[in-house]
Amino acid sequence: MKYAKILLTLAALAGASVNATTVTFTGSGSTANTITGNDTATVARGYVYNSAAVAPSANWTQVQVGQDSGGVGVESGNGGNSAYEVEGTWKEYVVFDFSATLTGSVRVDSIVLNFPNIPTSPYFTYQWVSALPSGSTPSVPGTFTSVTSGIGTGSNTYSSIAGQGTYLILGAVNGSQSTTNMFSVTSINYTSVPDGASTLALMGAAIATLGFASRRRRA
Repeated sequence: MKYAKILLTLAALAGASVNATTVTFTGSGSTANTITGNDTATVARGYVYNSAAVAPSANWTQVQVGQDSGGVGVESGNGGNSAYEVEGTWKEYVVFDFSATLTGSVRVDSIVLNFPNIPTSPYFTYQWVSALPSGSTPSVPGTFTSVTSGIGTGSNTYSSIAGQGTYLILGAVNGSQSTTNMFSVTSINYTSVPDGASTLALMGAAIATLGFASRRRRA
C-alpha cells in the first residue's frame, strides 16, 4: 500500500508537465486592473516603464489593461495612442501571471499576437521573471529576448517563447514609425511544468521512503 501511494505521487509529479491549456483574451472593450480571459488561473496585467505619462515614483508602474476583439493590451488612457495595444513609444508591457496555474510554473508552447499595422523585425521582446515588476526590477532592456520572425499585419503565431516560469513579460519594439510594432495578445497556449525545487524535494522524499521501506522488509 505504501509503495502504491509513493508511485502515485511520482506519477502525479510526472503528469504535471502534460497539462496543456489555451487561454483566449477577447472581449467587447472592457478595461480593468487585471484580466483573466477564459482561464481564471492566467492573469494579464499592464505596466509602463519610465513612461512620461505616469508619475515617476517608480520605474515600473502598474496600469490598466483592456481587451477587445483583437486581444488584450495596455489601456490607452495610460499615455498610448491606441486602445488595448502594447506600444513601444510609451514603454508599455503586458505581464502574464501564471502563479495560480496547476504548478505555478509554465512553458508557453505558442502565443498569438495581433498587429494592426505592418510590423518590422524585431517584432517584440519577452522575459521570464520570478516576481512581478517592481521598482527597477527587471531592468530594461536587461535580459529581454527579441523575436525576429513574423508574418505581417493581423494574427501572428509564435512558438519560440523559450524558457519557463511564473511571470512572462511582453513588450513592443518600435519600428520605422512609433506605432509600427504595437500589438495585442489574442491567445496563449501553455503547459504546466513542475516547479524545479519542490519537485526535486518531493521526488527525493518519495525515493528515500521507497528505500527505507525496502530496507525494513529485508530486515
